[in-house]
Amino acid sequence: MPAAGMPASVQSQYVEAGHLLDERSRQLLAEQCILIENDLIIRAEPCGHALKGARILDWSASTVLLGSIGLHNYLTDAGQDADVVLPLKTSPQLTALIGARKC
Repeated sequence: MPAAGMPASVQSQYVEAGHLLDERSRQLLAEQCILIENDLIIRAEPCGHALKGARILDWSASTVLLGSIGLHNYLTDAGQDADVVLPLKTSPQLTALIGARKC
């Protein structure tokens, strides 16, 4: 535990993403890195040098969507319905199509 008046140590992570979907420009950017400090996204930028002491995560084979952490529920929900087993009767493909129509 830090002493009174002393800041807690910063936990840094540097995520090396293969691709990053920039939601503002609607472009898929290659070789982007994301700096995360204490579970908060600080910035995304072209990959360079990670901060000293940062934990490096190699997601170079993955596409990353920033700010969409709750989107999986939105896209994978078959919809509000009185039929409580609807999600069990809906294929993953149809569920994705329903979610995409909501966007």
